Amino acid sequence: MGMHEILKAFLLPPLSIFVLGAILAAFGWRRLAWTMALLLLYAASLPLSASLLSAALAQPQAPLRIPPAPWVLVILGGGRLQDAVEYRGDGPSPATLQRLRYGAVLARAWPKVPVWVSGGRVDGEAQAEAELMQRSLAEDFALPRARLHAENISRNTAENARMLASYLGAGQRVLLVTDALHMPRALTAMRLAGLQPYAAPLAYYRPPRRWALRFLPQAEAGATVDYALWELVGRLQQGLSILFSSRSGYANLSWILHGDG
Repeated sequence: MGMHEILKAFLLPPLSIFVLGAILAAFGWRRLAWTMALLLLYAASLPLSASLLSAALAQPQAPLRIPPAPWVLVILGGGRLQDAVEYRGDGPSPATLQRLRYGAVLARAWPKVPVWVSGGRVDGEAQAEAELMQRSLAEDFALPRARLHAENISRNTAENARMLASYLGAGQRVLLVTDALHMPRALTAMRLAGLQPYAAPLAYYRPPRRWALRFLPQAEAGATVDYALWELVGRLQQGLSILFSSRSGYANLSWILHGDG
């Protein structure tokens, strides 16, 4: 487990709530600790909480805008499935497969556009994430290998952007595929690297239609709350990096916080 995963566990529910409760209990406020922990755990797993956070942080829904030619399609990695027995090795995570599926739809709609996938090795894996993605697009989604290109060095969103810019050149227009919650930070990173990104977001959170169910804890809602809170951490780090870009220490902070983008 990388440092970013350890930090992530301590900053996000449920561990962060347990740590807060333990601190309160250590000062003798045990009843307050129990009450606050239960309320926060309840709130952090509600569809209502996930819906509100998603509405505030996700890329606004809008009709898809296609860049003026020439442009390239870029799909950012969203993690890997490690040591998958059924695949005899690593494979794309469910989040990455969602991005690949939407990317494949767009690639088929515009069959002459080059397709780039981006993601490297976070913890010294044998294959870069981009290589797993490239193979999946070819084998699972039947895209011609000649159209597929891999940026296989980056370890986080900022590096995705910088490495893609080094391959594609400054000013290149890209149609960017990533999750709706991740998209605002990814767009900013691409612009900072000198690219001209257009958003193709996916994976918008959809709460239950019945309002009563929005007050019942759900695992999917809890995962979305975690994702949204981690994006807040990422945007804070990105803002600080922009503000203090001359200080090299923030490059290391970026790696710790966002080892897998």
